[in-house]
Amino acid sequence: MKKESIVDRMLQSIAKNADCLAHEAAECDMNVLFAKFENVFADVAIKKDITLDGMPQKMDIISTEAMLSEARIGTKSARVLFRHIRQFLGSPLVESEKKRKKYFGTNDYPPTCKRKVLEDKTIIPYWYKLPNELIKDQINEIVSAENLVGLERVNFIVGSNHGRGNYRMMFKFLVVLLSK
Repeated sequence: MKKESIVDRMLQSIAKNADCLAHEAAECDMNVLFAKFENVFADVAIKKDITLDGMPQKMDIISTEAMLSEARIGTKSARVLFRHIRQFLGSPLVESEKKRKKYFGTNDYPPTCKRKVLEDKTIIPYWYKLPNELIKDQINEIVSAENLVGLERVNFIVGSNHGRGNYRMMFKFLVVLLSK
């Protein structure tokens, strides 16, 4: 990286002997290095987060969560999937779970636990989570006031599932802004 290093002298020599500009000599040198050391060249490109045709190397946090939600892939399955992709390609294609949780918030509000006593004295414990409490708990984690400039309306979709002993509750909201 030092000025007038061996790399600089090599490129100057190539440019002089080939009667071309320094950037053309660098391109020629990189083509040769790529042909001779393709795996190393690719590893360096990945480490330097080089993009192809302007495409990002990693899917952003929101796109990743949207994909997982639409495909109905849970946390455990996502971990397995992303681990295999990372092992095969040598780099992750999505932001880490830690970054995604930090972005969306990790606050999970507890359920309301109650019990019902039947006439024969049988006790049935149960619990639930209210959709309005979920919205109040999570809305500040997801949206800030500056994101809502020009707000026209908000459409909410709330759903839940308590299959296989797990309770999952989620909501999606579509923020409709005034067009300019």
